[in-house]
Amino acid sequence: MNSVLRDFRFAFRQMQKSTGFALIAILTLSLGVGAATAIFSVVNAVVLRPLPYEQPDRIYIPQTIAREGYTQPFSWPSYLDARAQNHSFAAFSGLWDFHSVNLETPSGPVALQSVEGSDDFFNVFGVAPLLGRTFRPGEDQAGQNDVAAAAYSLD
Repeated sequence: MNSVLRDFRFAFRQMQKSTGFALIAILTLSLGVGAATAIFSVVNAVVLRPLPYEQPDRIYIPQTIAREGYTQPFSWPSYLDARAQNHSFAAFSGLWDFHSVNLETPSGPVALQSVEGSDDFFNVFGVAPLLGRTFRPGEDQAGQNDVAAAAYSLD
């Protein structure tokens, strides 16, 4: 233990003699540790940790290719056509819009993020609610789409 304390005292005296070098070394180490942490966080989230869905390797996002060469999601008529002719996928869903919405609560409005999807949306991810129900067939059609499912993060 005494040798460790002596080493720290010696290092502190050396840093006092050349403060410029010590500051650059500390800055370089800080940036290196920060960059390594950020890269590991991304790799862990994207590559190492599995997605929280059943069989995530079987989830596929169909897209169309425009004449100009860029990809784009299905239009609503194309989605309905592909869904009607589906014989390959266990579940076929559409996700077409993200919204910011306000929820009126007794303590005032709360800003929320919402996702607009088709009636088979929860079946694609194999998600079942603990309370209530998910969407019924046909509830993604105009005039019948006034149903919402709340996430656990909604307090």
